[in-house]
Amino acid sequence: MEMLQRQIPIRKPYLHLPVTPGAPKVQMTFAVDGATVRAFEIELAPAEPGFWCYAEVGEWQGKTLTVGAQLPTDSKALEAVTPSEELPGAAAMYQETYRPQFHFASRRGWLNDPNGLVYYKGQWHLFYQHNPYGTGWGNMHWGHAVSPDLFHWRELGEALYPDRLGPMFSGGAVVDHDNTAGFQAGPEKALVAFYTAAGSPATQCLAYSNDGGLTLTKYAKNPILPHVPEDIAANRDPKVIWHAPTHRWIMALYVGIKDGDKKDAKGHPAKLDMVYFFSSPDLKQWTYESRIPGFYECPDIFEAPVADRAGESRWVLYGADGRYATGRFDGKTFTPDGEKRQVWYGRFYAAQTYDNAPDGRRVQIGWAQGVGFHGMPFSQQMNVPVELTLRQTAEDGRVQGGQTEEGPRLFAWPVRELDALRCRTQSAADIALQPGIAAVGVPGGAERMDIVAEFAVGAAAKLGLTVRGTPVVWDAAKRELTCGNVTAPLAAENGTLRLRILVDRGSIEVFGNTGRVALSTAVLHAPKDLTLAPLVDGGNATLTRIDVHELRSAWR
Repeated sequence: MEMLQRQIPIRKPYLHLPVTPGAPKVQMTFAVDGATVRAFEIELAPAEPGFWCYAEVGEWQGKTLTVGAQLPTDSKALEAVTPSEELPGAAAMYQETYRPQFHFASRRGWLNDPNGLVYYKGQWHLFYQHNPYGTGWGNMHWGHAVSPDLFHWRELGEALYPDRLGPMFSGGAVVDHDNTAGFQAGPEKALVAFYTAAGSPATQCLAYSNDGGLTLTKYAKNPILPHVPEDIAANRDPKVIWHAPTHRWIMALYVGIKDGDKKDAKGHPAKLDMVYFFSSPDLKQWTYESRIPGFYECPDIFEAPVADRAGESRWVLYGADGRYATGRFDGKTFTPDGEKRQVWYGRFYAAQTYDNAPDGRRVQIGWAQGVGFHGMPFSQQMNVPVELTLRQTAEDGRVQGGQTEEGPRLFAWPVRELDALRCRTQSAADIALQPGIAAVGVPGGAERMDIVAEFAVGAAAKLGLTVRGTPVVWDAAKRELTCGNVTAPLAAENGTLRLRILVDRGSIEVFGNTGRVALSTAVLHAPKDLTLAPLVDGGNATLTRIDVHELRSAWR
């Protein structure tokens, strides 16, 4: 092995890089005028590639780029690196066999956590953890896409590249309406993003935008928060919000504290998971306020009104695993109401909600962790965007108008913008369901569906729908809803079960009883299997109403 190099004059905006998934990873570098400007790992194809990824090189237009990699002496891999005016496979992009049709997936490479979710002047910004050079985790950048409606996304390229402080890990973003940080340089409000530079040690940094979020400029005096002291195993994922009552900014930061000499199941040092709270008047100088145990990674914190209870609200503290607590927050300390609860189950992780969303909406996007696409030049997708509401509920699952023992809890429901993708609807009502007898009059299925169904559960022990070969089953005795290998607790409401089921090429998401629970599962459907059929066991039931909305592709 030796460092092989190739000189490439940059006259075009992209370099196409050949990738073979599973090939040995090599360290590739780009250098300009003798200085290294990019360094990343890549499964560089030794021969015919599995697919092509790309690097954006337009900023070095007119210069010569030295591309280097540790390779066998006789390797020809660097000869395949190709300058281009276009993205690789541009003509077929977003038309691949398993490309999600209404969930966001990057055009190339791996994605995970949503980052920097912020709304500004009609655009929903989605930054995200991104490996542009392969379909596995690594090389963490911030990718970036924008949408007017949360479904028709336009990718803008990499917003943050790894630097001397480390890879670009997760964080949030805000609109600095009052220019508290002093970054605003024109008529546009400054958008300020916060991220973890995951070096050794990890530190918290910021970047800002003066062009409505189209580009980010890293703050010259980063980091803004050094590695948190104590016996710390991890610092990452800053979420920043404006706390109006104290007129200052609050940062929620995940911190892992080493738990003495204990080891976890993998033999690594055990740690206690914490969220630390910091405050700042200007987004640059931060003061420690308090901490709370029991929340792991990618925290989110927000205040939400309690539906149908005028003037009443709760704060919600959210962890990456989807578990949350409601409580009180005075700008220093979060005081939970009680035990943590959960809305999402299954393929859902590291969710964040939007800053500055219009009409006070609380819009959330999660990463559908583990929803992969074999043989595709991309991997992973985001969950469908949902709107969160806080409602009073009773122990048996019925939503109540007054205070109950259980208190307020979150409900999740697909954002209303999804309705605009509906292109054909089939409906039916009052379909008798009897074990062992095929139901009559059930609408047909489609590749992409938004199914809304209501059942009178009657004497059924189990009931539900088989959707493109995957059963969605409610168990009356266990009070559980299952889709594939994902199960969530769910009781019927006064003998009624309501389901909303979203079907895309690689996933099924199920919302039970107007969003009391949400399930997400990974399913690569057989392309020709469009079946939709009710199922029932143990007694009779009625499919009171079903609406099957076929969805058009968001990419066409």
